[in-house]
Amino acid sequence: KLKIEFWDEKAFFEYLNSLSLEDLRGQVLAWAYLTVAIFIASGKRYSAEFLQHALQKNPKSLLFESNDPIVKKIQKEPAYEKIILKLKEKINAGNTSGQIWPKDFKDDPGMKEEINFNSRDFKTSLHGIRKIEYEAQEQDGNHFKVIITLFDVYDFEKIKMAFPYVPSLINNLLDRGEELNIVQNFEIEIHIIEIIHVD
Repeated sequence: KLKIEFWDEKAFFEYLNSLSLEDLRGQVLAWAYLTVAIFIASGKRYSAEFLQHALQKNPKSLLFESNDPIVKKIQKEPAYEKIILKLKEKINAGNTSGQIWPKDFKDDPGMKEEINFNSRDFKTSLHGIRKIEYEAQEQDGNHFKVIITLFDVYDFEKIKMAFPYVPSLINNLLDRGEELNIVQNFEIEIHIIEIIHVD
């Protein structure tokens, strides 16, 4: 009987590589559905829904309008506050439409050229906003109605194993699932409408 410590990445993936392709796919799929169950049990709604969506053969892009509950969750995020500050800078500079990229936050040590949200659910569902598009329409002297669109791609990248080991193990298994065409990538688009006051 083969004994494997799951936090020993090398041993675990050697075990996976020893399986037939059919058995390997079965193992990865079983872990994926177990992960969905864990997400549901821990109250990670979007993590569960997005992974379930990725397990479809040809998942469509997911579009969230400004009245969706996910928007209110995003608006409570510290990173979102920094996005709004960046929008104010651009509008004050006369740029009423355009894009915001992760590299725009290169001077922010908390962002590190990434746009990530910190909630437990978003850490395992939104895998880093790739781009933000915006269009600002002047309402009166100092107020602008801003239509914001966040773009993400649901995907996985292999990471170094670290304690606690199970999350990184699952991440790397799902990354392997992409190679096996079990876990599918799809685009996520989130629309937000804000009234922003500028000086």
